[in-house]
Amino acid sequence: MDKDLIEKYKREMLEFKQKAVAAGASAPAPPSEDSSLGGLIVSVTTLRELFPVKNAVVTVFTGSGDNITELDRDLTDESGRTKKFILSTPLKSLSQTAGSSEIPYALYNITVRSDGFVDYIETDIPVFPDTVSLQTADLTPMNAAGKNPQPRPFSDFPKFDL
Repeated sequence: MDKDLIEKYKREMLEFKQKAVAAGASAPAPPSEDSSLGGLIVSVTTLRELFPVKNAVVTVFTGSGDNITELDRDLTDESGRTKKFILSTPLKSLSQTAGSSEIPYALYNITVRSDGFVDYIETDIPVFPDTVSLQTADLTPMNAAGKNPQPRPFSDFPKFDL
């Protein structure tokens, strides 16, 4: 390859980088050493995760029974995904200390509703600090639900021994 062409390319890339820095581009802020926020994105599908479900209403909440607190709500996009829900978690330092009696993550619940599908409930979804969790929700079409189209709560929660 031509040495002059390589040098020209290097100069152009350096100039491009200097312009970007001069225009205010800066490095992202480093994560907090003791963050207490985590993220959750819900991916809603149907037919064994084959098709995304657009415009499903996803609600994130805590509690159960008569003591439910709704935290946030979003509609899924054309790919079946929600926005990133920003949720409170215990301090990150809890996961870095052996023998702590407190769990170093928070547990959240979701409901998913969409026309033509059985409502979906998932409980005990772990959300860790400085981490974005992806939760899937595969909806059952109403016409395939049989005689009892009532929502069935799911909980695939494993205990994380840290």
